[in-house]
Amino acid sequence: MKKRLLALTLVLCMIFSLLAACGGDDTQADAVIYDYDYDLSEYIKIGEYKGIEYTPQELAVKEGDTVSVSYVGKIDGEEFEGGTGTNNNLVIGSGSFIDGFESGLVGAKAGEVRELNLAFPDPYENNPELAGMPVVFTATINSINGYTDEDEMNKAEIWQKYYDSCEVIKYPQKELDGMKEQQREYYESLAAAYGTDFDELLSAMSMTAEDFDAQIEEYAKSMIAQDMALYALARAEGIEADEESIEEAKQYVLEAQGVETEEELRDNYGIDFDDPSLANSIEMNAILQKTLDFLLENAEKAEPAE
Repeated sequence: MKKRLLALTLVLCMIFSLLAACGGDDTQADAVIYDYDYDLSEYIKIGEYKGIEYTPQELAVKEGDTVSVSYVGKIDGEEFEGGTGTNNNLVIGSGSFIDGFESGLVGAKAGEVRELNLAFPDPYENNPELAGMPVVFTATINSINGYTDEDEMNKAEIWQKYYDSCEVIKYPQKELDGMKEQQREYYESLAAAYGTDFDELLSAMSMTAEDFDAQIEEYAKSMIAQDMALYALARAEGIEADEESIEEAKQYVLEAQGVETEEELRDNYGIDFDDPSLANSIEMNAILQKTLDFLLENAEKAEPAE
């Protein structure tokens, strides 16, 4: 199977596409429920999933990493305009911040808070009034390359090895057609949001209709292959979503969409957890997380190189 880099929350791509396509639009087509409720052995041959060897890695900031960082800057103990940021993505070594900020984060772990005693450059073209002034930034590392702890990195490596060992026999037509239609609806809603039509959007993306169809088919096949690899393994080991894992998946959706309650989700996107498609995607994510836990528990740590 062709190798692809997989995010641990791969199923949330479906959730976010669903939310973006909704927004209270009653014209949305009937959604497909991706439960793969049939014998998957006709569609995919799963590989070995116990005893997968992985190399534990330390999750600490280094040059070239992309970190999500929140920070508060103070001059003489007082916050100042433009000195605060939340969940900013920063490539370490890019020179996006003043000298000492990025290098001061090297070695930090996810969740760590660092206090950086720095000074603005002189001259400082971005804000001449701050030129040469001492400043203290309190910076919190939210994630490193999308990960919040070492286990997430290890699970990603193990899942990738398992997934690469699987072999797709054929793709189920219902899910393939449904996912392609879902993607088309997403881009049509995107075009409407920009006040244009679908054909003009494709033109702006330098794509023909044939290019677009080929792209969404490739995407759909990639997602379906991942789904089938997940469900086939989960069923082989009797892994099912439970109340706790469902609630965790719901909370992740709320946080990712920047809302705190289901009511806010409904107000902003015209959808709630009773929606069959969203409920299906949340259940799938819950199964994914439990399956990743299972893979890690049954994996083998590689011996460190001498």
